[in-house]
Amino acid sequence: MQKFLHPLSRQYRVEFIDAETLSSPRQYRIRPIIWMASAVLLVLGAIAGTGSLIWYTPAIRQQIPGYTNPENEKKLMYMQSALDTLKKEIQRRDEFIVSLQRSLKLDEPIPSIIAPSNNTFPVKGSTTATTKTPTKPAKTPETKEPEKVMPQNDATVASNDIKPQPSPGDAAVGKTTQKMSLAIKTILRPVIGYIRDGFSPAKGHYGIDVVTNENETVLAATEGYVIFSEYTEADGHVIAVSNPTGVVTFYKHNSRLLKKKGSYVHAGEPIAVVGNTGENTTGPHLHFEMWYNGEPLNPRDYIIYK
Repeated sequence: MQKFLHPLSRQYRVEFIDAETLSSPRQYRIRPIIWMASAVLLVLGAIAGTGSLIWYTPAIRQQIPGYTNPENEKKLMYMQSALDTLKKEIQRRDEFIVSLQRSLKLDEPIPSIIAPSNNTFPVKGSTTATTKTPTKPAKTPETKEPEKVMPQNDATVASNDIKPQPSPGDAAVGKTTQKMSLAIKTILRPVIGYIRDGFSPAKGHYGIDVVTNENETVLAATEGYVIFSEYTEADGHVIAVSNPTGVVTFYKHNSRLLKKKGSYVHAGEPIAVVGNTGENTTGPHLHFEMWYNGEPLNPRDYIIYK
């Protein structure tokens, strides 16, 4: 080691000699070890300065490949959570559309915005290529169904979400008194009480009037999406629930509504409060109706009341 350091620690003289006069106007004395130490210190200083510049300058630090910014990580996690929530909301929207489509017997399916099927229908103004639309065979005059009209006492309940119902005295209504086999797993009593007026389509009474205590909680008879939840002059506060099987249940004359349109409710979940609102009422009670594919059903065929 000494043999290596000794030559470096010795002092050397460097002279510049003029070729003509052989004089040496300039002479320098150097030690190699000092030059080497200066070079090492210069390199270390450059490294320390570069590191400090990167550490105290976030704009430069973020340009380094592989560097992770904690703030960006938080934003990324928040965006991922928001994306998952949005996907769930879109799936609930698709389920609601399918339920509404079954209850209204729409001829053309409404496409999903998550995973469109092979037979999606083009949206007006869209440039996306679509497949051919399936055509429905035209019905012959013998098989054409009679057009149905909303009953007079339910005129104010009609909306774009509810299919028009038969009118009182319609020939088709008289055939709906026969019990139908439904695919609903659970049908519960909306309230506990006794029936004052029963199901009578010939008189324009398409449901049952259940007398119970005022401010009694009204429960959803079936699960499904709320397709109507508004106040009407004739029937007061009205709420309607559409089951995925196509059955739509109506609850009328409530004092207030607990669910908004588009909400998903389970069977037995509170949806309203019994009241005495609307022109077509003479006391606190619940007017309950069941419809299937545009035809009224007798609730007593599916729910036990004394």
